[in-house]
Amino acid sequence: MPKVFGMSAWSACAVLIASAALAGGAQASTASAAPNQAGASIAVVGGNRAQRELARITAKRVGGATIARVVFRAPSGALRHEHVHRTEMVVVSRGKQTLRSIWEQQLFVGTYLGLVQRWEGAGIAGVTTSETEGRVSQLRPYDVFSSNPKAIRVATLTRNLFNRSVLERAHIVEMEMIATPARLVVLTVRVNDPAAFLKHRATRLLNLFWRPSIPLLGFYFGVEDSSGTLVFATSRLPNTGGVFVIRSLDSCSPVSHSEVGLQPPPPCPAQ
Repeated sequence: MPKVFGMSAWSACAVLIASAALAGGAQASTASAAPNQAGASIAVVGGNRAQRELARITAKRVGGATIARVVFRAPSGALRHEHVHRTEMVVVSRGKQTLRSIWEQQLFVGTYLGLVQRWEGAGIAGVTTSETEGRVSQLRPYDVFSSNPKAIRVATLTRNLFNRSVLERAHIVEMEMIATPARLVVLTVRVNDPAAFLKHRATRLLNLFWRPSIPLLGFYFGVEDSSGTLVFATSRLPNTGGVFVIRSLDSCSPVSHSEVGLQPPPPCPAQ
C-alpha cells in the first residue's frame, strides 16, 4: 500500500504527505459528474433507516467522485477494544488510495457528523476510512450550516478561478463549486510545462484558495501534465491538509512539506 507521511487524520493539525507512489487524485482527465450525480451513485448499506437516509443526503451534498459505498456495521474488534459498542460507519473509495480519495472520505465523515447533530436516530459511535479507524468522540464535526454566501459572490470566485487559470496558461479539466452549504472547490488543471507552472505560476492561483473571497470549508487542487498524468495535488479541510507531488517536481512545489528519512529531491528543472 502506498505510504502516507504525516500525522493521523484524527489529529488536530494533520498534514498528509503523499509519496510518488501515491496517486494524487482520481482520474481527472475527464470532467467529473456534478456533485449530486456523483453522490447519487454511492451505495449505502446496513444501518437503520435514519442512518441510511442521512448518508444519502451527505453524499448528495458533498458529491464524492472517488467514494464507492458507505457501510453501517457492528464495530470492529479494534473499536470494541476501545469500548465502542454501537454502530460504526465505514467509508470506502474505489480503486487505489489517492490524495483525492483521502480528502473525499474525510469530507464525507466530517459533513455527516456535522449533520447528525440535527438528525434524530442517525448517530454513530465509530468511523473507518482508508486512513483511520476511531471513535466519533475523536473527530471534529464540520460546521456545514454557518456559511451560505450569496450566489453573486460564489459566481465571482468561480469566474476568478477561471480567469486566473487562463492567465496562468492552464487548461481547466474539472471545476466544481460544491455547497454543503459551506462551500468547497474542486479544481484540476492541465499544463504543458508542469515544472514552470508549479515554480512560477501556481502560487497566484492557489492564493484564491488560501485567501478566498467567500468562506470555504475546504478545497482540492490538482495539476496534470500534457498527457493527463497528475503530477501535483494539494487539499485542505478544517485543521488538516495534504500535498502530493511526483519526486522529480518536488523542488518546484508551491506547497512545502517535510519527509523524514528520505534523500533531498532533485533540483527543479524549471529556471
